[in-house]
Amino acid sequence: LTKEVLLQVTMITTASTLWTTLAGMFSSQSLSRVNNIRTALLSAQKGTQSVATFFAHMRGLADELAAAGKPLQDDELISYILHGLDMEYQPLVSALDVRTTPVSLDELFSMLSNFDQRVAMYQGSGGFK
Repeated sequence: LTKEVLLQVTMITTASTLWTTLAGMFSSQSLSRVNNIRTALLSAQKGTQSVATFFAHMRGLADELAAAGKPLQDDELISYILHGLDMEYQPLVSALDVRTTPVSLDELFSMLSNFDQRVAMYQGSGGFK
């Protein structure tokens, strides 16, 4: 135990009471951490990051939620990712909205990467000919 935690439990005499006290001390921190991670997911924006960097960040947040005992379903993470995209991605988001089968995380990553590549090709050549 850290010095700060040890000071809180020095007078406890049974293991059961110790575990109950420690669980109570850290459950509020865990709940706060889960709320902070969810807020980070909701407010995350791709911005100028690469698709790979943005996905890594979002998956990292999802992994933190899972470690805290609150795992996300893939469709929830996909919603957070789509929410974090700029307006330039709206054609892709609209296409995903009309799909009859859900997209997987790997498919979404591939679609976003391909979209970025096509935009870069278009901008680099002044347009397709």
